Formats: sequence, structure tokens, C-alpha cells
Amino acid sequence: NTHFTELIITKTLNLFNIFNIIELFHKISYNVFGDFMSEIDKKIINVIDKIRPFLISDGGDIEFVKFEDGIAYVKLLGQCAGCSLIDTTLKDGIEVALVNEVPEVVEVINVNDDMDL
Repeated sequence: NTHFTELIITKTLNLFNIFNIIELFHKISYNVFGDFMSEIDKKIINVIDKIRPFLISDGGDIEFVKFEDGIAYVKLLGQCAGCSLIDTTLKDGIEVALVNEVPEVVEVINVNDDMDL
């Protein structure tokens, strides 16, 4: 019984450590390049998360790439990537929402696979 109790305690402590590690990763966020995300990045992602359900309902999605010099770089995915209304979605929807809610953002650019960042 002592061995069984020690095993349970060890497994519980390991599980506790895993939860602490997960919590730490939630507090210290990284972008798709593995770079540390700033508070502005987190604000942008928060707005994108509000927009995402509308894009998903039309078969698309959006990924935050980076924020640099007032420009939020995103990647439109799925049906959005090839849609004829991509510019309207980007400028009249996503950009308007981000500029209104994140004052540091002045423009939004859709990244494609051919672009070097």
C-alpha cells in the first residue's frame, strides 16, 4: 500500500507540474514564428478571435502572423484565400475592426506564401 500511495502522490505531482507549465505558456505567448508576443499582438489576436466565427461560417479562417510598424499581417485561409471578395473582407471588415479596437494598428495586410517576412 505504501508503494501505491507513493505512486499516486508522484503522478499527482507530475500532473500538477504539467498544469503549471500549461498555465505558464498561456501567460507567455508566442506567435507562429516562435517570437514573444507583445500586448499589442494579444489585442490583435483578441479582435481576430471575435471575427473568426464569421469567416469560419463561410468556409474560411484567419491567422495572425505579426505586427510591425503599425501593420498587422494576417493570413486568410480556406475559402477566404481564393475568394473574389478577399479585398473587401480584408479592408472593410478585418482592417476596420482592428483599427477601431487596436489604436496601434493603421493597416492590415494579407500575407501569401510568396511573401518574405
